[in-house]
Amino acid sequence: MKSYSIDHIRNVAFLGHQASGKTILGEAALFAGGVTTRIGRIEDGNTVFDHSQDEIERQISIYSSLAWLEHDRTKINIIDTPGYEDFVGEVLGAVSVVEGGVIVVGADAGVEIGTEKGWRYLDRRGLPRVVCINKMDKEHADFEKCLADVQKYLGAHVMPLTLPIGQGDSFAGIVDVIGKKALKAGAGGSFTEEEIPGDLAGAAREWHRKLMDFAAEADDSLLEKFLESGELSDAELRQGLSAGCRAGTFVPLVATSALTGGGVGQLLDVIVSMLPSPAWLAEVDAYDDSGAVKKIPVGPSEPTAGFVFKALSEKHLGDLSFIRVFSGEMKVGEDLYNATIENSERIGQ
Repeated sequence: MKSYSIDHIRNVAFLGHQASGKTILGEAALFAGGVTTRIGRIEDGNTVFDHSQDEIERQISIYSSLAWLEHDRTKINIIDTPGYEDFVGEVLGAVSVVEGGVIVVGADAGVEIGTEKGWRYLDRRGLPRVVCINKMDKEHADFEKCLADVQKYLGAHVMPLTLPIGQGDSFAGIVDVIGKKALKAGAGGSFTEEEIPGDLAGAAREWHRKLMDFAAEADDSLLEKFLESGELSDAELRQGLSAGCRAGTFVPLVATSALTGGGVGQLLDVIVSMLPSPAWLAEVDAYDDSGAVKKIPVGPSEPTAGFVFKALSEKHLGDLSFIRVFSGEMKVGEDLYNATIENSERIGQ
């Protein structure tokens, strides 16, 4: 398996209300990353994330599911979480082992109770996040209403990095606000770079200016240059917005259509460039062999510290434990102290 340095890893949970499109968005991300050759469909029961028989029959996510892809030389671990409140334990387990979240909002529904709960779960751990207005191709999709909803209920510091070109049946791609270009949908899921349509040019310029103001305020090294020249380069703009996102003063928003793939690549760009790597945590609380709690720095050469965030029984494999390794390395045959049972356990496979 390919090895990734700690700064080239992103651990992210997809959260939101039921039916906001989290699972299909995850499928679209896997397709964009070349992991799959098609975007799975819930009604066909062939998604990577909803793989249990119960989920296939009920056509809903019941368990949190993990998959990964590579984008821009970075490994992105995605945990798709259920939207129904009955399965909140799966959501809380996922949030406990990531450094960032994607709050998925249905473009045909706007902010719902599950949206706000997902936001609060991230707040509890002080985690950076991205808002994704998904389903831009759906009937009754309304980007402007959703954006107003998001800024009203989640905060005015949520600002779009992309704008949709059309919506519903007329959805045809997205506008990259920072890159000042349009990406129009082509045949076979491809996209071509074009000039920004005239009806969106004014909005794109306005949001670009607002983003520049935010970037300058988020990074002291950029503020002086901005005050002198009134401009920042695209690289400096992304640098400032990334600093604001990780500090919690700025939340990027993107528009997507998971079924057509529109905007999904830009969402992955934002995850890589603005959400933090595991090194962001700096240190974690862990138990030593005596059961005492101690601070351990995060890093591959530090003592091993992990957390079991999910357990299940699979009929062909037996009992499985999903472990987030926060520090060090976990090796087969290694004895590690289990704080729950207050005893050592040997790592099997």
